[in-house]
Formats: sequence, structure tokens, C-alpha cells
Amino acid sequence: MATRKIKALNVKARRIEDENSRDVRGYAFNDCCTSFAPGWEVGYNDGADPCPWKSDLSLCWSTCYWMGQVPDHQAHADWLDSCGNIQQDWRNLCTIPDTK
Repeated sequence: MATRKIKALNVKARRIEDENSRDVRGYAFNDCCTSFAPGWEVGYNDGADPCPWKSDLSLCWSTCYWMGQVPDHQAHADWLDSCGNIQQDWRNLCTIPDTK
């Protein structure tokens, strides 16, 4: 039995139709990945959180567990220098302004 195919009607549709489908793969770069470190909700032994999330912000910044949420430590090396004590005052967390 032949499969029915929808005909591409414009240039963009034909280009998409001609592309080879790519495999979906997770990304990992050296020892840096887009995952969360233990300590966000529970500890290694399923106990209470041994490491408050506020202290993980600096871990995320230097090891890029949170690539989309914290600044790049190469481009903004002094990001945490002016933030004060994140543990006590996380509401005033430093931000990086959008550049145009």
C-alpha cells in the first residue's frame, strides 16, 4: 500500500521537505551539562537539602549548570563580586542588563 504524501506548495515548504531529519541528542560539553546539581531539593541520601539553592547560584555560574539563567563566567567574570551575601539577601541578586 502506497503512502499518501502532502505536496509542498511553496519554496519554504519544499526546502523543509528536502532536508534530512536529524537525530535529537542531548548536549554535554566536557564536564559541563544542562542539568541540576544535587542540593536543589534533596541531598545525596534523600535527606533535607544540605546546600541551600542560593549557594548553588555561584556553583551554577562557574560550572554552567544553569546556562540560560546565570551570566557566562567568561564574559562577566566579576558578576558575583558586587552581589554581596546571596545567602542573606537573594532578593537583591545582581543582574546583567540586556545589551543592544
